[in-house]
Amino acid sequence: MPGIEGIELIMDLRRIDKNARIVAMSGAAQSGGGSYLTIANKLGAQHTLIKPFSPHEFLTVVSAALQSETQNNLADDSDLKVAPR
Repeated sequence: MPGIEGIELIMDLRRIDKNARIVAMSGAAQSGGGSYLTIANKLGAQHTLIKPFSPHEFLTVVSAALQSETQNNLADDSDLKVAPR
């Protein structure tokens, strides 16, 4: 990505929103740089993809990230009490 490294972006996102769903992807893992994705996981990426990946793999991972966000939101909403009218 021009102007910012992925690891920096994850750190910035975590500062802005600790609950952001993050999918990290890297092609460097094939050339021995797999530690990028390990670091991304340690910094809070819920899912990682090694390039190249198929459209099906991408959609599966993004769907899983969105599903876990939906479940978290439902759990948060269950704490809300609605006052009777």
